Amino acid sequence: MDTLTFVFYSFAVIPLLMELFVFSHTDIFLEYLHRVKNKQTLTQNQKFCSSLSVLYSIWCFIGLFSTNWVLFLIITILGFFSTENYWFRKLDASICIIILLLIFTLKIHNINLLNLF
Repeated sequence: MDTLTFVFYSFAVIPLLMELFVFSHTDIFLEYLHRVKNKQTLTQNQKFCSSLSVLYSIWCFIGLFSTNWVLFLIITILGFFSTENYWFRKLDASICIIILLLIFTLKIHNINLLNLF
């Protein structure tokens, strides 16, 4: 694995930690979503969460050009559904955690997802 690939997949820690936070603190995340949708003033922590969300989106967009583009596409499509449903957020976070771990595992073992089928 070359240096740029290592750096790119090292950034997977940020989305993984974000999804773990959303899964474990869904109520806080739903309050954040409510404030963003209603254009209310955000707290300092919520502003930090917004900047991490932008980095997460950029990371997923760059990932669309990798060999695991299908998995990045699934995460990107799930990101467009910003519903305030508690159970959908839990399901979304758990699916994204599984996909992020799968992306990381496939890259470590140099497995191309499309070659598996």
